[in-house]
Amino acid sequence: MESVYVEAKLKDQSRLCRLRNELYNSVNGSYYYKKKSPHITLVPPFYINEDDIERLEQYINELCIEGENVRTKDLMVWSSLREPMHFILDVECDIDNEVRDLVEYVNSLRTQLGDTPVPYHITMFSRMGMWSTAPSALRRDIQSAIMDFDGTEDTEISEVRVNRR
Repeated sequence: MESVYVEAKLKDQSRLCRLRNELYNSVNGSYYYKKKSPHITLVPPFYINEDDIERLEQYINELCIEGENVRTKDLMVWSSLREPMHFILDVECDIDNEVRDLVEYVNSLRTQLGDTPVPYHITMFSRMGMWSTAPSALRRDIQSAIMDFDGTEDTEISEVRVNRR
């Protein structure tokens, strides 16, 4: 069994990386966070037989999700400002039916999803290590970054793929 997830890569990857880097620097992220490659997780991590990965990739290609518009919304943290584990860009895209079909297909391969899919978002960076609550200076920097954020251009899905963990 192999641990994988299904991700949507985005057009304008370099622009999103620049935005991520600016945000990362504005909150002094190097001490607290690890940068992530901007993408949308369509199906969260699950285990699959290695023999089924190629069939899953073929199914994904048949869904034709590439080229779908991704509308950027808000900058936010998850789970809370008090415990900001992930710095994310909230997005909207009209692929609910395709993702539902994809999840059903994954389940038909007798795999078990670790988590259910979450609302679409782009993770910019995630917390390293543990702390009981974020330091107050970090919370202030994050709150300022969120309030100063004036949006970014919409993008589109360039590729959907199975990513091995």
